Amino acid sequence: MSLNTADVQTTRWSAFPTGAKHHEVWNDFVDAAGPGITSTPIANGTVSHVADLANGVVRLANNGSDDDSGAQLQGSMESIALATSKETWAECRLALSDATQSSLFVGLSVTDASIQHASTDTLAAGLTCTDAIGVYKPDGEATLYGVVRRDSIQASTGSLGSLSDATYHVLGVRVSMTASAGAGTAYFYLDGVLLGQIFSTTMPYSAEEVLALSVAWKSGAAAAKTCDVDYLGALVER
Repeated sequence: MSLNTADVQTTRWSAFPTGAKHHEVWNDFVDAAGPGITSTPIANGTVSHVADLANGVVRLANNGSDDDSGAQLQGSMESIALATSKETWAECRLALSDATQSSLFVGLSVTDASIQHASTDTLAAGLTCTDAIGVYKPDGEATLYGVVRRDSIQASTGSLGSLSDATYHVLGVRVSMTASAGAGTAYFYLDGVLLGQIFSTTMPYSAEEVLALSVAWKSGAAAAKTCDVDYLGALVER
């Protein structure tokens, strides 16, 4: 498949849902977790529904006094398979109270109660899940990077751009698999704009792993921090 650089990720959702041609997962968070979502506190962090906000928002929060506290959201079932010659899209809209003093992963991962390392928050060592595709923001910087992990071996992009404090951003990834098993390209988006890509012959594809939508967030300082998630969705070509 060739990349249409004029395309932006958000156009893919304009006709959502699309029926039998795609496997669709969508969470708009009208309650604390959302249907088919498992929430996991990290070091006594919390997950709560924010009342009276338009469109539904779930808040991941640290415990208010510790570094490396937070929470993660993940599909209760691994149902997203990267099949040969097919495309998969995943997208999340969220806002960080502190875009620098926090670490964040958004995308697709194997189900894992500890997607991020408990205390190390660098690009090289911040993720501990074996298989994943998405965007990662290390602690101590507001910069996003694209990552592809298979069997704990990671490939990453350079800087994709930066997040801002208390500002909603749309983070996304599109995976386009070739006809060769395990080979494909992951395209990474920030606010609908394509900013980087990784081609790999060792994608965590359908014969190797089935993945789940995932958001994992931790505070990067011993003070109250939050991550507000508006929506989380995926569209998988059958």
